[in-house]
Amino acid sequence: MYDSIRSIIPLPLLHFLRKMRWRFFPRNLKSDPVVVGEVAKLGLTNKDIVIDCGANIGRVAQILAATEAKVYAFEPNPHSFWVLQQRMKKYPNVTCIQSAVSTEAGYMQLYMHVNSVENPVKWGEASSLLANKSNIETL
Repeated sequence: MYDSIRSIIPLPLLHFLRKMRWRFFPRNLKSDPVVVGEVAKLGLTNKDIVIDCGANIGRVAQILAATEAKVYAFEPNPHSFWVLQQRMKKYPNVTCIQSAVSTEAGYMQLYMHVNSVENPVKWGEASSLLANKSNIETL
């Protein structure tokens, strides 16, 4: 099963991204205290901008939101995006965008995990834009 999704990154944002310092957080961190500690080390303030690509249901975005930085949370999966929006309602500094992030504007297929029929939110993190990923449904 797949949905057609839009992949977009506005040109001014692309120029901005090329100039900024990058810091990456592994998505497989097992405990929020680890993420909270890593985010705290950044010393983010309300003058900072953070982009969470593939925000899923917002676990990391919520931690980033507590820093008062402006957070842009991108999530293409419609099931995960709905949960993300609900979680971020109380954070005025978070903007949720239902889109994948790419270097090119256009449309791509979003492939769902083979178990997403059972629980689309639980398996939402495993959705992919890659058709050759081993655990996705390509029908």
